[in-house]
Amino acid sequence: MENRRTLTALLALSLLSINLIASELPRLPKDLDPKKQFYGEQPKLPDLTEAYVSTSPEDLEDGLQVEKLDLPGTEQAVKALLADDKAGKYGDLDSILIWKDGKLLFEMYNRRGRVDGPHYTMSVTKTLTSVVLARAIQCGLLSMEDLDKPVISFMPEIDRSKIKPGVETITLRDALFMKSGLRFPEKFIERKLGDTYQRQAYFQRLFELTAPVTAESKVYKYTGTDPSMIMMIVDIRAPGTVQEFIAKELAGKIGATYCWAYQGCGIPKCGAGSNFTSRDLMKIGTTVIQGGRFNGEQLLSAKYVEQIMDRKKGDGYFYYFHNRPQKAGGKRVYFISGVGAGGQYMATFPELNLVAVATAHNKGKINLPMRAVLDHLVPLFTKRDAAQSGGKYLFILAGQSNMQGMNQRLTFEPRVFKEFGAENVLIVKEAIGGRPIRMFVHNWAAADDWKVDPDIPGTKPPTKEENGVMYRSMMEKIAAETEGVRPKAISFCWMQGERDARERHSAVYERSLKKLFSQLKEDFPGVPIVFVIGKLSDFGKDNKQEFYPEWEQVCRAQEKVAADTPNCTIISTDDLNTGASPPNWKTKKVTQRVDDLHMSAEGYKILGLRFAEESIKLLQKIVPQ
Repeated sequence: MENRRTLTALLALSLLSINLIASELPRLPKDLDPKKQFYGEQPKLPDLTEAYVSTSPEDLEDGLQVEKLDLPGTEQAVKALLADDKAGKYGDLDSILIWKDGKLLFEMYNRRGRVDGPHYTMSVTKTLTSVVLARAIQCGLLSMEDLDKPVISFMPEIDRSKIKPGVETITLRDALFMKSGLRFPEKFIERKLGDTYQRQAYFQRLFELTAPVTAESKVYKYTGTDPSMIMMIVDIRAPGTVQEFIAKELAGKIGATYCWAYQGCGIPKCGAGSNFTSRDLMKIGTTVIQGGRFNGEQLLSAKYVEQIMDRKKGDGYFYYFHNRPQKAGGKRVYFISGVGAGGQYMATFPELNLVAVATAHNKGKINLPMRAVLDHLVPLFTKRDAAQSGGKYLFILAGQSNMQGMNQRLTFEPRVFKEFGAENVLIVKEAIGGRPIRMFVHNWAAADDWKVDPDIPGTKPPTKEENGVMYRSMMEKIAAETEGVRPKAISFCWMQGERDARERHSAVYERSLKKLFSQLKEDFPGVPIVFVIGKLSDFGKDNKQEFYPEWEQVCRAQEKVAADTPNCTIISTDDLNTGASPPNWKTKKVTQRVDDLHMSAEGYKILGLRFAEESIKLLQKIVPQ
C-alpha cells in the first residue's frame, strides 16, 4: 500500500506541467453544512489523500477572476512546494491561494482544505473586525473623525461615575493599535465576565475592574478586549445586530461562505472565532489591496484602508494588521497581513500588487505556511516584475551622520513612490556617523604631505583595511535587493564630508569623490546613473570651527565634482541645520542644545525631499518615461 501511494505521488509530480491541474476541486461531504463548520467541527474532516494544486484555477463565478500562472520557473516552483509540503516542512498545511494584478493564479488544497469549507482564522478574526469597521465607516455608521473619539462616547449605557480614571481617554484608534491601557488583576477575567454580563453591561464591568488607565499603561499589549470594543461599537451603531450587519454588508456583498461564533457577552468573537473559506479570505484581501473596492464597488472606506496600507507607520501591528518585511528568494518583500495561530494568513504585498492566503492546522508553528509562500511562489513575481519593467529604479542613500539621521520614510520614499510607483523603486541605505570617504573608495590614499594633527581629537592615521569597507557593504545590500537583476536606473545620493574636513583630507576629497562615482559606473556598466551631492551646511563656514579646519575646502571640492560630473547636481543644506538638536536617531533622547553640525528634525524632512526632487529631475532627463 505504501509503495502504491509513493508511486501515485511520483506520478502526480511527473505529470505537472505549466497547466497544473491535479483533479477536481475538493469539496465538503454533502452531509456537512458549511455554515456550521466551526472550530470544533473541522478536526472531524478526513484529510485529502493527495494535494490538489492548480496553476489555472476554475472560474466559479464567485467574484474572483482567474488566469493561468505560466511564468518561467512555475513548474519547478510548484514541484518543490509539493515535495516540501509532502515532507512536512510546512506542518499541516491546508491551503495556499495566490492573486496577482486582479486575477487568481494559483490554488492549492491539502489535508483539511476544501474550496467550500470555512477554515478557522484564529487571530485573523481581529483583522476581519477591522474590516467590519471599515465597512461601517463606508456605510456612514461611523466616520474617520470618530477614530479619535473616546470609546465610551459610543456606549450610552456606561455609567461614567463607576469607571476607573482614564477609561474615558481610550479612543477607537487606541483600541485599533492595541493601546487601550486596560489592565486587569485577574487572568482571563475578560472571558469569565462574559458568562454573567451581556453587551454594554459587560464593558461596564471591564471598565470598573481595570487598573486606572494612564499614559504609561496605554502601550501596546496584544489582547482580544480591544477589538471587542470595536465590535461592540459597530453593533450599537448598526441597524439590528452587528452579526446581521456582517451577513448583509460584508459577507453578503462578496458572497462569502462563513460562520462566526459568538463570545459570552453576546457579540461576535473578536480575538478568534471567525471561519471563512480560503477564497473568501482572498476576496477580502484583494478588497484591501485595491483601496477598499470589490468588483467595482467601494466596499470599504478608502480613507480607512489608506491608513491600513500606509508604510510610514513603520513595522508593527496597526488596525489589527501586521506590517513587516520578510525574505523571499533572497530578496526583502514587505507585506501587510492578518495572521492567526496555527498558520492562518491573509497577506497583501502592496509593492507586488499580490495577495496570498494560507491556512493550516499547525501546533504552534505559525510562520510555516507563509514560509511556503515566500520560499516558492513570491519569488516568481519579484523576478517577473523586475524583468518586465526592465529593472527598477535604485536609489542609494550613502554617507555619514546626516544621511544616517535622515529618515527616508518620511519624505524621500513618499515622493519617489508617487513619481515612479512603489513597485518600481528599490532603496538601499549605507550611512554611519563619523565615517570618512575612504571607507567608500577602494584604493584611497591620503595626500603625500598629510600627517596627524595633534590639535584635532580623534584624528588617526588611515589604514588600508578601512578602504572601501562601506562600499562593499553597500554593494552586498544592493545585490540582495536587486536579486541579480540589473537596475533600470540609479540615483546615488551622497551626504558626507564632515569627517574629512575634520581630519584635514580636503586635498584629496575631489579625486576621492570622483573615484567613488567611477566605481559605481564600473559596477553597473550601461546603467544610467545620476548623482546628487548634499553640500556641507554653513556649520563650518569660513573654517571658523576649531575642530573642522578644512570645512570650506571640502565644500569647494564637492562643488567642483558637481560641475565636472555629467548628470550630477548639488543641493544646499545651509538652512537645514539651525535649531535645537533633534532626538538621537538611536536612543530617541532629546538633548537641549543647539547642534548645527547636524540637521534639525524638520531639516531632515526637507533634506529627504530635496534629494528626491533632484533625483527625479535628473532621472527624467536620462531615462525615457
